[in-house]
Amino acid sequence: MRKFKAIVFDFDGTLAMTMEDNFRAWKRAVAEHGLKIKPMDYYPLEGLSVYEVPRKLFGAYGRETPNPRELVKTKEVYYKEAHSFAFYPGALVIIEVLRRNGMKTAVVTAALQERLRHTVPDGFLEKFDALVTGEDTRHGKPSPEPYLKAVEKLNLRPEDCLAVENAPLGIESAKKAGLYCAAVCSTLDRSYLTAADEIFASLEDFNNSVIQTMSF
Repeated sequence: MRKFKAIVFDFDGTLAMTMEDNFRAWKRAVAEHGLKIKPMDYYPLEGLSVYEVPRKLFGAYGRETPNPRELVKTKEVYYKEAHSFAFYPGALVIIEVLRRNGMKTAVVTAALQERLRHTVPDGFLEKFDALVTGEDTRHGKPSPEPYLKAVEKLNLRPEDCLAVENAPLGIESAKKAGLYCAAVCSTLDRSYLTAADEIFASLEDFNNSVIQTMSF
């Protein structure tokens, strides 16, 4: 892995163990409209705009999509009622190591900022030099727009930045934006992540590689 000036992290499923909670919330929300979904109906959609998720879920079963904005509101309520937020091992460590060594960092996520701030510890998001949430772009992943927005906020070039992702739509977004992309097998196996430049078994494995090779 070559040296970079910034590392840009996806949030759900990369830094935070939130995918199961998000799935359960979506499952409850769509069940109110008679749709039963399985985890693998949802997990590959990670990174997609929250307003596009219901269209994909209902469309996969040949169903007309109810009002997406109302579905998202319902889903967010269920998430807040029953989430069990936790970071992946190594998430807090790598952020602090990068900060101490002058490396810029950012978060690029499809999550809505209100939900994000409701769940993360106070002050966590302020550790990053840039934050791009679902409200900040017209097009979500797999469009390059979210990563290009982060690069702009960091005042860097795409080739100066390393993206860390856990799902195919996020990888596609980062690569289209011109970033080098590392993927972690936190929620999906390697077969879903082959478009990444490098694949790691876990975030901790990624951290070890960064610390060993970048030498700041």
